[in-house]
Amino acid sequence: MKTLRQTDDGAEHAYDISLDSNGDFAFSDGRAAYGSVIEDVVRTLEGEMQLDVDYGVPYQRTIWRSISELAIWEIYVRRLVTDLAFVRDIESLYTEVDGTHLSYTMTVNTDAGTVEVSGSI
Repeated sequence: MKTLRQTDDGAEHAYDISLDSNGDFAFSDGRAAYGSVIEDVVRTLEGEMQLDVDYGVPYQRTIWRSISELAIWEIYVRRLVTDLAFVRDIESLYTEVDGTHLSYTMTVNTDAGTVEVSGSI
């Protein structure tokens, strides 16, 4: 698998398409590409996809309303990630809540091996 590489420096333009040293689109492949796709799935808000408004994580109905809905958020994330064709299973999903900030780390078994992804919401 190959996918466009995204910036990940945490700056204002995080998750924009990256360019290589020649100014061309940069690509990720293998496990790095799988990790990028998984991270995108977790960041996709329900209703955001124009051709499938039911797809995505219902942040509004889960953790944005009340962090007590974290278990429901986890169910949606697990379902969406395991629905990816290259995912075999989710080995672990750890979350940490600090006030209104949620961080997660997930270890996913894929066709290309184990991938660890993390993010914050």
